[in-house]
Parts: sequence; C-alpha cells; structure tokens
Amino acid sequence: MILVLLFSSKILAQDFIVNPIYQNLVNVNPSFAGSNGGMRIQTNYSQLYINSSAQDYLFNSTSDYKIKKINAGLGVSFYHEDLSRVFKNFGCGLVYSQQIKLNKHLVLIPALKASYIERTADLSKLSFYNNNITSPWPLDYKLNKRRNFDLTGSLLAQHKGMYIGFVVNHINQPDVGVLGPEKLSIHYTFHSSFNILFNKSVLQLGFRIDNQNKSGSLNINTNLLFMKYFVIGLGYTTNSFYYTNIGFKHSWFGIYYNFYSNKSKLSSVTSYNHMFTATFSWLQKERRNKTVYFEEF
Repeated sequence: MILVLLFSSKILAQDFIVNPIYQNLVNVNPSFAGSNGGMRIQTNYSQLYINSSAQDYLFNSTSDYKIKKINAGLGVSFYHEDLSRVFKNFGCGLVYSQQIKLNKHLVLIPALKASYIERTADLSKLSFYNNNITSPWPLDYKLNKRRNFDLTGSLLAQHKGMYIGFVVNHINQPDVGVLGPEKLSIHYTFHSSFNILFNKSVLQLGFRIDNQNKSGSLNINTNLLFMKYFVIGLGYTTNSFYYTNIGFKHSWFGIYYNFYSNKSKLSSVTSYNHMFTATFSWLQKERRNKTVYFEEF
C-alpha cells in the first residue's frame, strides 16, 4: 500500500494524457478556443483500470466560443480526478486565443490559459488507518490540501485541413505536493494532424509528442468520418497504450466511446480504461450542413 501511495503521489505531478485530441481540443491546446467559428462544448468521463478493484475516474469539460468582431476565442475549462478515493484533483480555467490571419488559408493562433488548481490527499482512506497499523506519516497528513495557480501558453497554425500546434503547460511550475513540496513539471506538447475530405467523409492522420519530467511519449492515430455521421479510429502510444474509438456525429452534437489497453513494462499485467465523450457544437449557419474537419467538431 505504501508503494502504491508513493507511486500515486508522483502521478499528481504528471498529467494524464487523453487521446484522441479532437475529443479534448481546448484542454490539449488552448489555441483551439473558438476554432470552429461558433460555440462548442466537449465533456469527457474516463474510468481507469476497469478490470481491477481500483476506483479511479477523470472528468473534464470545456466550452469555447468565437468572438467574430475581434477574431478571438474565449474558453472555460473544468476537471475533477479521483484516484483510488485517496487523491482528488480539481481545476478550472479561463482561455483567451487570438486568431491572426496571415493570408487566405493560413491562420496563426496564440493563446493563454490561466487556471486555479487544487490537490487533496485523504490518507484516512488507506487501510492502515482502519486496521490499527502505524502510519508512516504524521496524523496531520490525514487530510492535506494544496491550492495554486497554473499558467499555460500555446500556439496553433492552421492551413486548410492541416494543424500544427505547440503547447507549454505549467509555465510557472506550481507546487502541487500534498505529501510534501512537489512542483508540477513543465509539460511540452507538439502535435500535428491532416484532414482529407472526400465524398462527405473525412480521413484524419495525426501524431502527438508529449514530454514531462524527463518522460516522453509519441502518439500516432488515424480517424475516419464516414457516411456523414459515423466515426471510427485507432491509435498507438509508445508507452504501450493502444486505443480504439467509435462515435456518432451530428451537425449539432456528437457521442463517442474510447477503449484503451496498456501493458505494463514492469510486469505482464494489462490494464483497461475507457472514456465517454459528448460534444455540442453551434456552427455558423452556412457551415451546418457542410463536412468539417475533425478539429472543428
């Protein structure tokens, strides 16, 4: 249990990476705020280790809107994570993006996101508190909370159906330690995707590189919108994550399901996770019946 606790405390200083990007746009890159030209809401619910007794889940929701008069985007975000009922993470943030049109097809979008974050450790949920076993931590650590401010900067370039983005998360490296001081390491993300339109269908090819706390990963994925309404996709991450996603997309809303499998490099154990996503989009009237890129869903 102590080993699990120490491992979990390290998780607090790492970001849980959600794929595919198009289902979590503003959280992955704040520059996507306002990118669909109207209003959008994306909500994700993830359950981790569904093949074990662990009770871990992550919930996040974002809403973004384009301000046409100044070619800018506004966004708000919210997330809550519950890790084995011991560690709980909460955050909410505001996003501002500015669209700079360089020519007819090329748009550059810098953005800034400011967030309030809160981390809590309730050690009374651990078994040694309930079985008269001496705790390795003082009693005042039973319930510990850490609050802080988090800052993220990003840049996105769009040329027709191609997107290239770069994100620097946790610029100020806030202290999120609930068992002692522990800074949230800067998390760099570089991503790119390309959309191909054909016969009211869209094929998306993409990759994403993440690096945080000297730990990096590469994700490659492909997604297909076919028969106007249906979505399927596959992805692989170099830290042994495989995932598939299926979904239904309407002009106004979308519903998606993602299934992940991860084989541990330290053992032969394979864990399974899944995520449910619901989206709502209010597109400009002239675009509602047109086939749009995945990043505009």
